[in-house]
Amino acid sequence: MMGGVAMARRSCHFDRNCHFDRNCNFDRREKSSPPRRLLAVLVPLLWMAAGSASAQEGAAYQVGDTMLEVTRGVFTYQVAEKIGRLTGVDGGDVNVIFGDRSITAREIIVRHQAAKVTLIEASGSVILYDAGNLVFAEEVVYDASRQHFTLREARFSTDSYFLTGERIEITPEKTVVVHRGTLTTCDLVEPHYLVVSDRIVVKPGVRYWTYGTTYRVHNLPVGWLPYFTRSLRRRDFAFFLYPGYSSKKGATAYGRFLYHYNTYLRPNVYVDYFENLGVGYGVSNRYHAPGDDGYDRLWGRVYGYRIDQDDEDDQYLFDGDRYKIAGYHWQKLPYDFLLTARYQHLSDRDFNQDFEQEEKAKGWNQDDLELERNSYINLARTQDLYNFRIFAKHRLDDFFLSTLPDTEHSPEVRFELKRDLLSDSLPIYYYATADVGRFRREAGAGLDGRETLFIDEVDRADLNLEFSAPFSLMPALRAIPFVNLRATEYQDPQVRRRSFVSTPLLPQLPENNLVEYEFDDATRLLGRGGIAFQTRLAHHFDSFLDNQYEKTRLVIQPRFTIEGWTMSDELQDIDYGAPDPALGVTRVTKEPVAFPFIDATDLYREDEGHLAYRLDAKLQGKRAGGGTQDVVRAALSSGYFTDSERTDEHEDLVAEFFVHPNDWLSFTSYSQYDINRDESRANYAGVTFLRLPALPATMLTLGWSEYDPIEGQGQEHLNLSLFHPVSDKWTLALDNRFDLDEGTSRKTSVRLTRDLHDWWWDILLRQDDRENRDSEFEISTRVRLKFPDDEDHSLRELAERQAVPY
Repeated sequence: MMGGVAMARRSCHFDRNCHFDRNCNFDRREKSSPPRRLLAVLVPLLWMAAGSASAQEGAAYQVGDTMLEVTRGVFTYQVAEKIGRLTGVDGGDVNVIFGDRSITAREIIVRHQAAKVTLIEASGSVILYDAGNLVFAEEVVYDASRQHFTLREARFSTDSYFLTGERIEITPEKTVVVHRGTLTTCDLVEPHYLVVSDRIVVKPGVRYWTYGTTYRVHNLPVGWLPYFTRSLRRRDFAFFLYPGYSSKKGATAYGRFLYHYNTYLRPNVYVDYFENLGVGYGVSNRYHAPGDDGYDRLWGRVYGYRIDQDDEDDQYLFDGDRYKIAGYHWQKLPYDFLLTARYQHLSDRDFNQDFEQEEKAKGWNQDDLELERNSYINLARTQDLYNFRIFAKHRLDDFFLSTLPDTEHSPEVRFELKRDLLSDSLPIYYYATADVGRFRREAGAGLDGRETLFIDEVDRADLNLEFSAPFSLMPALRAIPFVNLRATEYQDPQVRRRSFVSTPLLPQLPENNLVEYEFDDATRLLGRGGIAFQTRLAHHFDSFLDNQYEKTRLVIQPRFTIEGWTMSDELQDIDYGAPDPALGVTRVTKEPVAFPFIDATDLYREDEGHLAYRLDAKLQGKRAGGGTQDVVRAALSSGYFTDSERTDEHEDLVAEFFVHPNDWLSFTSYSQYDINRDESRANYAGVTFLRLPALPATMLTLGWSEYDPIEGQGQEHLNLSLFHPVSDKWTLALDNRFDLDEGTSRKTSVRLTRDLHDWWWDILLRQDDRENRDSEFEISTRVRLKFPDDEDHSLRELAERQAVPY
């Protein structure tokens, strides 16, 4: 018989809001707790550390390939029964450790043959730590010869699920067999659902099987199955099928097959049915690979989808089969190179709008569906002193999603020396760029999106060198004089303009035809100089914003830039070439045909001077922790060009205003006014309610927008967006776009989402009333499984868009 030191009993805690009292009785409470894996390691180690260092040693017992270590309790050896009994002092707990397992209980009995343990029996508030998992039970029996555990009245959990059972067995392969038990993945204090079964078999990380199963939601039986199985793999096969109805598409059924094989191969196969259209099918694959620094070194997606239309006479439908090919790629390359790419090719300009909800279900966000996506590939290298990139962008479709012109690069090579001091002894800074490429700018209009208004195309090489020498005129005013030298070489310039033509030799040509004009090669030398004035005025005063900030300050930053230039050739005056006379084409319109205009490099034409001004004002608050936040931000900017041969021309006046008085309210507005035409171009005003005091998880946005392009009809809309948690499990999302010009709702969608822990269940109601289309109504439902590896790349896509400013 050995003596021992009595130890004070300690309470044991278990994560996922499940706690145990001092007697280790199961007690669910709404209280945060440490992560399970951390507790699984700390609980036995703390008990060992707090155990008696003077616990007397007895005979050495071997359990398999390891030794049995008694860390707490009084050990009594009974020779006749060949058992060792471990009991606590004054009712305390006892503990033994063997290998990567630990057992804590009120009493432990060890049976043995010679020096080898054959059976370990623990009773009374047993806590079993088994290779990373914690199990709580009233009794635990460990058969050492079979390496088999038998537990009674047990509670068992992993990172994925919770188990309870009248009897639970754990095999050497870690397979868990539950007799008359429950299983759930819900970690609420009161689980919203339980799978109650006569028998449950779980192979951790692989699959579980249930037999004689009743599915209970809020303790109400909602279904019964004699047999059910589900995979627990993070990368495994899954299938989804959800129905719907659209007033245009008819009855719909969407099917998705998903297989996660590895980080590179995670394909999704889509098979959809539309009653009034036909069958849709496609495939996509998301991939990513981590780097040595812990961040991804590459990620991307490839996607292709096609709908074989049965009825091509329906006015709602595009005449022919419809398809979409799209994707993106991001990759870090050796020597600090970064490769990014994005591409999209559609069968018709209305594909994304006609199948908006279907595309969202396939992983595309609203920006992907509404914004024009010209395909590009960009290889860039950024260093401390310079930037370098090769950039190619091309429009894959022969129609336009926007009437605004867009410049294609086929390709462009650009080198940029960052602004730096020319010499340590002289306060003169230099900045230089060099780029060469084939540029093409095309704009289109018309309901079918296929009518091209103009095309400008040219091979261009551009060299730009700038010097500046900032100095202070007075303590609060800074002057920055600068000079700029620029050389631009134009080769093979071409212009195509849509105009009315007469065609006596080719009467089959349409009346409204693209006529091509060719210019001679040209070189322009541009000298430019000017001075910029800027200052920063700050006034500090006591905070008045509901005690949110310790200090408040007003910052005003005006900037004025005056510049003038002279050039070797005024490109505006270069004569255009006449159409080929062999065609007998004579231009009958009097619209001027100018030298190709591509982008800002070609901005300087007949103008001789420029004045630009911008005024920024900020009201900022400083919190107790030191962080500074803009409470009010306003900006006003404009400018005008001067010319000796024509009247001055103003730039648009742009006003921006932002107010964020507290954590739950913000107001944003933007206005653009054409001074020359005396008319408004664009206006936006919106207010966002985020984390309302009474509804902390609700977000509401109200907006008004007005847009009037230079050529075309203006549009005025009201927008409403609401996200509101109806309860712990239900959320409501509402979006509405109202056309004030026509007095009708263009788009309305209401989505109810139920959180089922393993799944999302969506119920969608949608109404779409686009111009030149009949109104469409849709109702659908779907169930989406939550996949840990099904990553959301929205933040990465945002970073990609910011890195490539086109």
